[in-house]
Amino acid sequence: MVIPITAANCLVFLRAVISVLFLGRLGSLELAGGSLSLGFTNITGYSVLVGLASGLEPVCSQAYGSNGSNKWELLSTSLVRMIFILLVAIIPIGFLWLNLEPILLFMGQDAAITSAAATYCYYSLPDLLTNCLLQPLRVYLRSQGVTKPLMWYGFSFCNRKMSGWRVEMCNLN
Repeated sequence: MVIPITAANCLVFLRAVISVLFLGRLGSLELAGGSLSLGFTNITGYSVLVGLASGLEPVCSQAYGSNGSNKWELLSTSLVRMIFILLVAIIPIGFLWLNLEPILLFMGQDAAITSAAATYCYYSLPDLLTNCLLQPLRVYLRSQGVTKPLMWYGFSFCNRKMSGWRVEMCNLN
């Protein structure tokens, strides 16, 4: 059970590395803006969602470990409630991401880098929505000892990104 959980977590972090590899091929301005945006989105969005979803861990584990007849009802209710909480939480996060450019300009960042960061952040908004579903689902499955589907999802996701990178590399030559 340890290997699939570790592999899934490593593959989630590998996603950012692959994005930086893509951005580095586009140019230094895009790399700087994308890196700034990656840091901003990780701190203000993804970390918040992971932290909130981690509160579901003991609830699901206790519900799954109970011998009651309503254990599946408790698990599904907990999952749905956490998804709703995360959907509510992304409203201010999304507003913050949409206003990244004025915030960074107010803080004295370079205008060109800020514009690139705001563009990257804008296109990261759908990922915020998918993480509202993915984070609670990871906890839900992990609490039941089901870990391999998440690992295979991570492998397929990274494989798709790397395939796109290989196609891009071939087109540049």
